[in-house]
Amino acid sequence: MPVTADGPDDDDLDQGQSAPDFQRPPRALWVPADDSSGSSGAISASPIPPPAPVLPDPEPNAPISASGRRFADAPYPEDFVPGIARRSATSASSPNDAFGLDQLTPSLRAWITGVASPSAEADSNADAVDEDEPLVSDAARDGHRLSRLWAEPRSRWTVLASVLVVLGLIAAIVITSLPKQTSTPGSSTSPTANPAVPLLQDTQLLEPDDLAELVDQTTWTIGETASGPTVTTGQPKCIDDTVEGLPTAAAAQLRSLASSTTPSVTLLQSQAAYATVADAETAFTLRLAQLGGCAKNEVYVAAGANVTGLADQSAAVTVVVEQQDPTRHVLLLTRAGTFINVFDVSRTGAALSTKALATAAAESLARQCASAEGTCPETPKVSAAPPPTAGIANWLTPNDLPRVTPGAGRWEGTEPAAPNLVGSQCEAVDLNQVPGATAAEHRIYLLTDDPAAPDGFGVDEARYTLPKASDATKLVAQLKKNFADCAARTKTPTVKVIPAIKVVGADGKNVTYLAYTVSQRISDTRRVTFRVGISSRGNRVTYLLANPSPDFDFTDAQWSAVTARAAQRASQV
Repeated sequence: MPVTADGPDDDDLDQGQSAPDFQRPPRALWVPADDSSGSSGAISASPIPPPAPVLPDPEPNAPISASGRRFADAPYPEDFVPGIARRSATSASSPNDAFGLDQLTPSLRAWITGVASPSAEADSNADAVDEDEPLVSDAARDGHRLSRLWAEPRSRWTVLASVLVVLGLIAAIVITSLPKQTSTPGSSTSPTANPAVPLLQDTQLLEPDDLAELVDQTTWTIGETASGPTVTTGQPKCIDDTVEGLPTAAAAQLRSLASSTTPSVTLLQSQAAYATVADAETAFTLRLAQLGGCAKNEVYVAAGANVTGLADQSAAVTVVVEQQDPTRHVLLLTRAGTFINVFDVSRTGAALSTKALATAAAESLARQCASAEGTCPETPKVSAAPPPTAGIANWLTPNDLPRVTPGAGRWEGTEPAAPNLVGSQCEAVDLNQVPGATAAEHRIYLLTDDPAAPDGFGVDEARYTLPKASDATKLVAQLKKNFADCAARTKTPTVKVIPAIKVVGADGKNVTYLAYTVSQRISDTRRVTFRVGISSRGNRVTYLLANPSPDFDFTDAQWSAVTARAAQRASQV
């Protein structure tokens, strides 16, 4: 059953890789004889509190009261000065005051902390004269003071507590000075590549209740839910995890659902979480190209769509498995923060609505967006667009071309090269040396693996660059006139104009093109047929030529869709 391109409606928009080098086969069955033809933040140590709470200090020169002191009957240290306010433990001017270090002489303070006091000279002068004691060294005097404190039983606990506090302070300083251990991605010091990546949960995936508006009067059941570092089985159409440059997902899961209708509708949802937004953006770009060309599968890429109001990035395509009973897949790709989702809904016969799939997907995406730290869905909107750029930019991809025999055939494309074209004989222009063209390239697409196809059946695509856009427009106008006059001019051909279909380019504007079938008589009983497509975009002209036989040919709708797709591809930057 031939596959035709469906034009977009309000709710639904159903509408390269290089092949091994091979010799160009004959593109036409008849040639006239005269023809010539790419973070060490240090460990944050909390201040160690003093052994006793800091109580309000007496006013200067006020009588000393024992009330409120922890040890009421213990004598004051001999160098205690009443009325001198103590600093807070968090004071920036002297962090050591909270531990009583400023009351010691510089030598002992240096021995404890290993750091000389900035007021060492002042302290030394203050302690040098004592009417009751002979002049002795700082260390001896400090030792004498500590001995007298130790002689008091209750003061011993004070000394012990102070020593423990000082030791704790020293330990904190040492720990803080140690280098912080770091690890690199993939090293054995880290159990996961990025512990901050949110874990995926199956509650984030689509549930039967989310699909009530996708298909009328049906019951949905969950078939399977798989999860793990990667999920590679049962992937949506066109998705390939072996593509070069694809970041490795931190986690992934997949769910399948099926309807009770006949024919059954199948839905697959693939979800992946990436370590960073940058990884997810890279994955989205590569996935988008996979949907645009679907090189993994032998399918026909029938249409593309822009989708907004759903996530940070999203797009959709419709692809067709061309068999006797074609199966149509609507594929929706989204990125919200670090999460990538691919939804694939399919059934035999008519494709489902892209808008309906986006509406259902919004239910799942709303349960993910917070964990993904991405944009949450609002009201999804769908608009027509070319399929995403794929393969060799601005050229057709092999899967832009439909099969002729259902279930058979595979398209392959060559690398662009210099033109080597014959044409339909109605162009009245040398297609290998187009007047005024500053550049010209040519690709050949061959249909293989179809026993019914005649030798050399395929499509030529030539692209001509003109100095200005107006020059390209004039060339198309000249070719149009030449085809209109062909029958009267040569007396042998029959020229048929194929109606155009409505499609838009990458800028959202309708594309224009010309499509023809040309039948040339080569004898009283024999004719040869050509299909021609012509379009322009900016200062470039695209020319297509196919060489069918009476028993093996595209339908008019198929050829019109191919010509329209070439015009769409030319519009992609």
